[in-house]
Amino acid sequence: MFDEKFWLAIAFFTFVGLIVKLVGPKIGKALDQKSKIIAEEILQAKQARQEAQDLLEQARKTYQESIETAKNLVKQADEEAQTLLQNAKDILSQEVARMTLVASQRVKYEEEIAIREIKNKIITSAIIKLQDKAFDQEGKDKIVENSIKNLQRIH
Repeated sequence: MFDEKFWLAIAFFTFVGLIVKLVGPKIGKALDQKSKIIAEEILQAKQARQEAQDLLEQARKTYQESIETAKNLVKQADEEAQTLLQNAKDILSQEVARMTLVASQRVKYEEEIAIREIKNKIITSAIIKLQDKAFDQEGKDKIVENSIKNLQRIH
């Protein structure tokens, strides 16, 4: 009735049962620990991924803010340059107007001096001509009239 195959099967199943009974809890415990470790690593990976996404979003915001700040700086620099340019133009036009006024006053002054000198030369030359030549009254009157006309024409 019980042949050797039967006893071999019983020995095999008993061996497997003992292994499962003695080693099974250890293997189950090891698998449970490994699954916990894997679950923790997955959780840590998810957290790390979320942190990385948060950092990426912060970096994008910082980048956009930097671009806006740079645009504002360029705009402010342009406005300041325009203001400085306008101030320089105003100062230059004021300086040119002042120098033009000074030059025109100088020209007017030099013109007056030149006119006085010419008048003095005309008068001096008329007096010298009158002293050098003997004229009658009519000739003297004519010279005086010509001198007056010359003075009027110069003035």
